[in-house]
Amino acid sequence: MTTYMKCVLLPGVIVIAAAMLLSGSPAWSMNPAEADITMPNRGPVALDDDCGDCMIDYTGLRWSGTGGQGGRGVIYWPGGSTGNNYGQMCFASTCEFADPLYAWCVDLYHPVETSNYGIDIFPAVVTDDSCRKTQLTAMAYLMAWNFPTSTFEDDALQIALWKLSSIRDGGDNDGLPHFCFDTGRGYPAFNDTPVYPFVNTVYGSNVPRNDWANSRVLEAIGKNVMLPGDSLTDTCEGPFIEGDTATVTLTFCVDRGELAGLVNDTCSENIKLNLLVQIGANDPELMTVYTDANGCITIDVRQPVENPQPVYVRLCTKSSWPVGLTGCDEATFDENQWLVLSLDPVEICFPFEFPGDKWLSVELASFDAYTTIDGVDLQWSTASESNAERWEVERCLTGSDQFELIAQIPAQNSATGATYQFADRNGVAGSTYDYRLIDIDVNGTRTVHQSIASARFGSVSGAVLEYSLADAYPNPFNPTTSISFSVPEASLVQLRIYDLSGREVASLVNGMVSAGQHSIEWNAENLPSGTYFYSLNAGNFTSTKKLMLLK
Repeated sequence: MTTYMKCVLLPGVIVIAAAMLLSGSPAWSMNPAEADITMPNRGPVALDDDCGDCMIDYTGLRWSGTGGQGGRGVIYWPGGSTGNNYGQMCFASTCEFADPLYAWCVDLYHPVETSNYGIDIFPAVVTDDSCRKTQLTAMAYLMAWNFPTSTFEDDALQIALWKLSSIRDGGDNDGLPHFCFDTGRGYPAFNDTPVYPFVNTVYGSNVPRNDWANSRVLEAIGKNVMLPGDSLTDTCEGPFIEGDTATVTLTFCVDRGELAGLVNDTCSENIKLNLLVQIGANDPELMTVYTDANGCITIDVRQPVENPQPVYVRLCTKSSWPVGLTGCDEATFDENQWLVLSLDPVEICFPFEFPGDKWLSVELASFDAYTTIDGVDLQWSTASESNAERWEVERCLTGSDQFELIAQIPAQNSATGATYQFADRNGVAGSTYDYRLIDIDVNGTRTVHQSIASARFGSVSGAVLEYSLADAYPNPFNPTTSISFSVPEASLVQLRIYDLSGREVASLVNGMVSAGQHSIEWNAENLPSGTYFYSLNAGNFTSTKKLMLLK
């Protein structure tokens, strides 16, 4: 059995039943030698009980000083105060807690002082009470985003945690967060009219420490955190082209995971994220953002239409969550006393990359060329089109860079994309040509797409040189579309249609097919609108493509 020796900073001793809060945040506390413990435990450490998830035992207390006159202040709360300065409460434990731990207020008359006991560990769960609902998320935010760099900040952070804690007096307000309880003390001055949140219900007489704590509490209340298992989804809108500049709107939304559901943290508003945006090789832009009521952030990214660069986005956040401890043996555990520690704060990052094509008036999805008996058939599809006017098709002999215009085709300008076909019948049989596409928007801006499609022009024998599956045309369709494929030799061919669940909804070809090009018309009149997939299996060749039925 592994035993961990822990000491936690303690802002004073009180004699009412109250809570202790433990946090995995970095602290300035040290594990003192046994000789340094000024209030040692009265009994031996014996962590050999099988009760609970693990064992914990109080071993002693070391003061950093005594008396509020020491300069670090007196702590006040409803029903009491302490003039003792901050100390370290030390434990021996078989629990794998973060080290060092924080503690805010503890009842030294609790059995933990004299008896080791087993504990059960559980995540603290958000309640639906209007005031308490923000308590745990505020604690988590405070733990995740504050990193003390001095004894002053360490003291003040513990006061802040105490301000976010609950009243534990067994009375009518037991369990009510201190910041929800009006004691008549205003902020920043005590004689100000008290308003929610009541941050001075717990306060320290050391004004700088108390003000630091209040500023952190006011920042934390209403905030939230992401948790391990959460993710970010992304969507794009645009481009919106004005002159020679294109704007794409990027939206990122929090998708809560299993742990968030377990602790009932279903809200995803006001989560802090550090955002990095980099366009190509340019210097990155850094900013801090917060999610909106839908758990989303939205940014507009602008860049020139001519030669747009890929865009890199990185969103990072800090995560922590309070975890509760209760004694498993009720005979040695006072239910008015409870312990809370935090999951170790971790950084969670989500990288995204968006190709420069998204800032073009047209986002090209595919471009293919197929040899036919009397020439070459071209087919291309787009993922989106905005402000597009027409296409230009250019051709050159393979190995040459002297492209020439061979066709102009009106753009469909569909926001959801479109499919195009062109038959090139004016070439030299047996020659191999390279083809490229140029789109021209309504402002006359020309975008040369880098994708090159190559094919041999015509075939005297009519022979097909390779297996291929063409894009269906039209696509999207309603209710019929044509699917073309080629096989270079007589082959056993299967051409089937599947829905999104993987269920086969149609079998168009299932048998021997002669060498050459083939085209099959599919009628989906009896099927609902949606996404479908068509799959070709021939010899060792397999290819699957997507169809969109829109009725």
